[in-house]
Amino acid sequence: MLTHSCIPVEWEKDQAERLSYQCLHNVRRNPNASLLPSISYWSGVVNHIETLNWEDAEKQLTVLLHFCRKGYQSRRSAYSRAVKMTIPDVDMEHVPEQLRNLPDGSTFLKLQEPNMHIYISDEIVKRAMDNGLHALIGDGVHQLNPRNKRGSHVRVEKGQVYTIHGVCRGGIEVPIMFVIARRKREEDYIVIFENLKEALRRADPNAREHLQFRLIVDFEMATISAARRVFPQFSIQGCSWHLSQAWARKRNSLGLLQFLKGENRNRGIIRWWRTLKGLPFLPRNCFYLVNALRTPPVDEAHPAFRACSNFLTYLHETWLTGPFSSMWCKYMVHEERTTNAAENYHGRLRKILMKKHPPLASLLLVFRSFTSVAKAKLARMERYPREGRALRKRDRIRREKVDRAMNTFEELRAGPYLTTVQVGHYLRKMSKYTSDKAI
Repeated sequence: MLTHSCIPVEWEKDQAERLSYQCLHNVRRNPNASLLPSISYWSGVVNHIETLNWEDAEKQLTVLLHFCRKGYQSRRSAYSRAVKMTIPDVDMEHVPEQLRNLPDGSTFLKLQEPNMHIYISDEIVKRAMDNGLHALIGDGVHQLNPRNKRGSHVRVEKGQVYTIHGVCRGGIEVPIMFVIARRKREEDYIVIFENLKEALRRADPNAREHLQFRLIVDFEMATISAARRVFPQFSIQGCSWHLSQAWARKRNSLGLLQFLKGENRNRGIIRWWRTLKGLPFLPRNCFYLVNALRTPPVDEAHPAFRACSNFLTYLHETWLTGPFSSMWCKYMVHEERTTNAAENYHGRLRKILMKKHPPLASLLLVFRSFTSVAKAKLARMERYPREGRALRKRDRIRREKVDRAMNTFEELRAGPYLTTVQVGHYLRKMSKYTSDKAI
């Protein structure tokens, strides 16, 4: 019988595929494979190729090129599937042990109900408080809830993923709470905030009744009512971006946009609108000096008169009185005027998951990954206590201009008198720093 030796035409490519296959095989056999992100196994093969003795540097480089291709994305699907195969079926009623806990063994899933899960790392909350936690930002995102199997009596895909971020010294932001919720009722938010309150108390037992933070949320009545009931000592504030969106949408629905842009634009209406746009940066005790709040900028014969009057009525009934009246003043608020920290996080979450209604296992793996990143951020803060949040140049310049304008106006307020002309000029200047677009 003749011996047979098969030599691949592309030997280097064959070696790359064999090494990748061996790694995937080991991952599938490892019940704890989900404790690490899939990219770590891919990078492990890269390191293995680098350390093997190939006797030829050119061969080693060629094998590495065949394996890496265009980076992790070229093999992401295979490695993600291999990791997911090690995770048992996961739904709102059944979460395996390796996803209920963090890699260090600490409990991650704090509340498990058919219509709600709450995930908190006590270590992250404790470290955040030790690093100057002073503000909390809450926001929800839709279409990231898992879609349960057909026939299941628990349906959460119409709910939301709600996250709460903590803002520490230097403006460093970290996620400290993840919630998967079916409904958005006041009683649901009460459960969320009660769990947050308990986590804060566990982190600092000596401050059980003296916890005082700023809590920034959007203008949703259920959220606001629940926050005020659970945290009566907190300063509950609204998001200035959501405020500008509400005003811009109301302006457009009343038909005022045609008088601000285009052939029908009116200088008086433009000036009036710019004055109103700057109101979030004016202290409430100066509103009596704003002429734009009293009357429309045109006479009754003008086609825009009714729309302007209706917008002023909307301002007075919705924002100057009622439950929102104390939430949207941003005067002398130098940081955290919006919920952008949570909004940006949700954007990253969408990019990583790359699909609507991802499997619950995938969502929980991302939650754990972000918790690990938060742990690293806080550890860096402890090592470099003077380091702050890095801002883009344009964002830093914008913040400096806003702060400088508010400080200048504060000096005017301290003077012997303040005129309507000065207030109007200040408001129109500050209107540049509020959004004018309705999304």
